[in-house]
Amino acid sequence: MAADTNIMHVYPSEYWGLDPLFQAYCKMYISDIWSMEESPMCPGVFMYKNHPIHKVDILGLIVRVDIKDKFVLYAVDDGTGVVSCLCWKNCYGRDEAEDDMGLDESVPDCLREKMREVHTLRRMVAAGFGLGELLHVRGKVKVFREEREISAAYYNKIADPVAQIVRMLELPQIYSQYYDKPFTLPPAVDRQFHALENEKKTGVKSQGRLVGELKAIVQSYIQSHNVKSFSIKALESVQTIHTFLSQPSGEGLSQGELSVAGSVQRSLLTQAVRALEEAGIVYDKRYLGEGYRVVSRDSGLEETIKSILKTDCKLAKYAENGCHYMHILDELHMTLQYRGVNQNALIQSLDKLEGSSEIISTTKQHYIIGG
Repeated sequence: MAADTNIMHVYPSEYWGLDPLFQAYCKMYISDIWSMEESPMCPGVFMYKNHPIHKVDILGLIVRVDIKDKFVLYAVDDGTGVVSCLCWKNCYGRDEAEDDMGLDESVPDCLREKMREVHTLRRMVAAGFGLGELLHVRGKVKVFREEREISAAYYNKIADPVAQIVRMLELPQIYSQYYDKPFTLPPAVDRQFHALENEKKTGVKSQGRLVGELKAIVQSYIQSHNVKSFSIKALESVQTIHTFLSQPSGEGLSQGELSVAGSVQRSLLTQAVRALEEAGIVYDKRYLGEGYRVVSRDSGLEETIKSILKTDCKLAKYAENGCHYMHILDELHMTLQYRGVNQNALIQSLDKLEGSSEIISTTKQHYIIGG
């Protein structure tokens, strides 16, 4: 049953998609559908502990039927509570035509009988189920005139009465294994979340935020100034980068907190360049004393890739589909010049070459030299 949500941290709505229960039809007691608190951040979503829930799966007896022109409103009781289920009628066409079905005389009698059973079931659904029948409903929890109800996406009568007993036996296990355990973020996302929370409290930007902003500044400088290669030391003298590193790391700093300086500046800049390297925008050639090279402006890398494809695609092993990009990467790593190229940098180069029709992709991962 529902517990106090205040003992667990409720995450902002942008993190709800990481909870498997958010998009699932959750099998629940009807009493919990009534007791869950609606999220103030997102109306229509309800919190069980710190799990965001808006789709449910219930099984219970029909205790009231209200038939309308386009829908049937069933009141379903599972023994813990009663909730209204809005079940829309489906339009199946003319009943007279369904009785005859317009089937050719050559259609086997067994198939004709099955078709009659299907149409009979459809008419039963359209006409509505009766009091005391066991109904299975899946749908979204809605609030209508300050009362909660379920807008059914699926509903059907269950002929086996044992199904209700089975449901009541499985619910305690589902609750203990899933619902009663708190929703927690993956470690990397959790660190990011707490860093953002700390920023809001202190007004001081986290190191991750500073690195992200610095990465964008360095990338903008590289693109706007047609930079082909650079070093960390050279970047420190760039005006926009120097200005960013010289400003305070956040508002509301005490007098003892100073601007980012010295070795800390270089550490932030190194991390920003490393992020660009991981994204495949630059690659490392410091082992040759050349600093970092910009992938999109390295014609030598592109010519080497084409040379590998031209040579290896002649081999019987690669004649049909071409070379896998990981094979190209292995070949690059065997050269002194390009052993610092990573997978993302290679994909950037391959995409550029394919865009200019110098190479052709035969699959999502295989390439041949262009005509």
